Amino acid sequence: MELEHLRTFIAVAELGSMSASAKYLNLSVSSVSAHIKSLEVAWDVQLFARTSRGVELTEKGQLLAQHAQVTIQSADKLSQVAESLRGQVVGTMRLGVSVAPDSFSVVDMLGCLKLEHPELTIHLMQSETAKIIHDIQQDRLDVGVVYGTVDADKLMAHQLKMVELVLVMPEAWRGKTDGSWQSIGQLAWIHTGDDCPFQVHIDKLCQSHAIQPAQFIRTDDDRTRRELVIAGMGLSLLDISQATHTNISILDAPSMLCAVSLVYSAHRQFDPLIQAIRKQVVRG
Repeated sequence: MELEHLRTFIAVAELGSMSASAKYLNLSVSSVSAHIKSLEVAWDVQLFARTSRGVELTEKGQLLAQHAQVTIQSADKLSQVAESLRGQVVGTMRLGVSVAPDSFSVVDMLGCLKLEHPELTIHLMQSETAKIIHDIQQDRLDVGVVYGTVDADKLMAHQLKMVELVLVMPEAWRGKTDGSWQSIGQLAWIHTGDDCPFQVHIDKLCQSHAIQPAQFIRTDDDRTRRELVIAGMGLSLLDISQATHTNISILDAPSMLCAVSLVYSAHRQFDPLIQAIRKQVVRG
């Protein structure tokens, strides 16, 4: 049994597809199939059952996948500790980012990491804050740069900066309101998910002005929300760096600030991967 085969096993289990796993692992489909077959022969158990949508774990496969994941994590940890003793950080860092590029320069951060740790590989995933936090808790991500002040179970967070949030509407809607909050409240709004820090600000804004606007659409994805505003679908709250578009009009509303935070699992605070990124982005 080889670790590479276990990594293939976990990839197929998570993606539910041999071809998708091959693309993700940069392998051929035949290689992925051979890895799975090798494990099934070695363990004398069927790991997957074919479905109309791809493959899914058998009951025994589900149990073995849990142990395989623990084995891979232990092996990765061992490699990281060994490399840290030589002053090098190696392996793959799974980084989730929800913050707009103009509000936090991921490019600068990754450039510094690459210079200091040339053997480190970054797997960058753009996602929404709530999903990034959940994925870190489930050990599907190592670290995240997210909106909001994070206060979640077994996580550590460092506030990196504050960004301004603005209430925006489609430029074409200027004639639909007289500027009063009553008229603004009668328009369609695009809300975020309940776990999104932007929604907290939207709720406070509505409460402070005693309005209950219709929720035309709810979306966790910041880029989608911006595109919906541009398309004339409703009002919403955006990072001010994302409000620079000819089809977006910024409303006269109280200043709203939102933190940008670095977040990771508390039990991994001394992990060389975590320490490497903390060194680059956390000051003091």
